[in-house]
Amino acid sequence: MDTENFMVLGLVLVVAVVAVVGLFVTSFSGVGSSGSGNSLDAPLAGQGVRSLSPVVKTPPVVKTPPVVSAPPNKLDDMNLALPEISKADVLKEANQATSIFKDNSAKSGYFLTQADVDSVNGSLVIDFPSGDFELNSDIDLGNKTLYLKGGINFDCNGHTIHANSINDGDKVVVLFNNVKLNNCVERNNNRKGIGFSLYDSSSVDSSEAYNNHHGFLLYDSSSVTSSTAYSNYIEGFLLGGSSSVTSSEAYSNTYGFVLGDSSSVAGSTAYS
Repeated sequence: MDTENFMVLGLVLVVAVVAVVGLFVTSFSGVGSSGSGNSLDAPLAGQGVRSLSPVVKTPPVVKTPPVVSAPPNKLDDMNLALPEISKADVLKEANQATSIFKDNSAKSGYFLTQADVDSVNGSLVIDFPSGDFELNSDIDLGNKTLYLKGGINFDCNGHTIHANSINDGDKVVVLFNNVKLNNCVERNNNRKGIGFSLYDSSSVDSSEAYNNHHGFLLYDSSSVTSSTAYSNYIEGFLLGGSSSVTSSEAYSNTYGFVLGDSSSVAGSTAYS
């Protein structure tokens, strides 16, 4: 082959190579264009190609158990009715009881003794417009009721008033008018009867009612402070009228505090 033919052939090959390269470049740039062609990052229509997103695993749901806390010390407001005991009937009973101290003048420093209790056949009453009466030892009323009337102060000095033979519905200690009773422990071994019954503006302070059917029954505008009712069959404190209980405690009763009418309880706790 002569030189002239060789050059022609070489030129033809170069043209062919350039044509092929140009076709390839044109096809490749068409795929990546922003026009009607498809992006390399996008699926081609009709080809079932789906892009894959990273799999995010949802953590398992952990159920938080309900918080169970000890029930708070709270008042039991059951709105139960007060026992059907009329004040007139109770006053009649008190007037029929035997008076321990005969004269009606003021007394101070007098002690109620077991001998005084045993000296009468029925219930007994201390009725004076004023005066101070005390216990210097425990006493057992048996099935008798102790009525306290007038404006006297009665201090048990921490001694116990037992009522071991009291019957259902009977009263152990009953306060009328403006009687103030302090530092007493009233105990009934058969869970019968009513420990303390308060009428008018009588008050009880720093005392206990234990193992009765009802612990404290409050009527009218009577009040109890800093006292405890426990192991009573029904209520620790049963309130009616505008009576009130403050800074007191009730436990191991069926109901701690039961409120009726416009009565109130403050600064007190009840628990089982």
